[in-house]
Amino acid sequence: MDHIFSDANRPFVSKRLVTRLGIFSLISFVLIFLVVLDVFHGQLTWMTALISVVVGLILGFVYGRLSRVQWHETEEKIVMRYDMLGFVLIGAYVVLSIFRDLLLDKYFSGVALVSISYAVLAGVLIGRFFGLQVAIMRVLRERKAK
Repeated sequence: MDHIFSDANRPFVSKRLVTRLGIFSLISFVLIFLVVLDVFHGQLTWMTALISVVVGLILGFVYGRLSRVQWHETEEKIVMRYDMLGFVLIGAYVVLSIFRDLLLDKYFSGVALVSISYAVLAGVLIGRFFGLQVAIMRVLRERKAK
């Protein structure tokens, strides 16, 4: 299967976009590691962690697919434009982080609540990684079809 990191596609993807994908991967692996540690220490169940990651994956994949990835004619590379949706989602995450205790305190508390937040965030980053890959491949296919 063709992917954005293949030798044929790498020259057409901006370094900034590849760096962003790498950062998503690194942060998500660290967060998953922290969640797994909490599961092994009994702070969180496997099922809760898995459900949290899956919810994040779905949200992140949809967000990644909605990202504004496009061909830049001057640079002849695929770039990602910042859009208002990104700022809205960051704002929503900050608001949910502030009110996390009020919303989920009846069900989870302490370390479990933080762990669930990490699991959802890791899922969002991984989902966004894959969603962006799909969006980038779509632009590459469109470009090759011209």
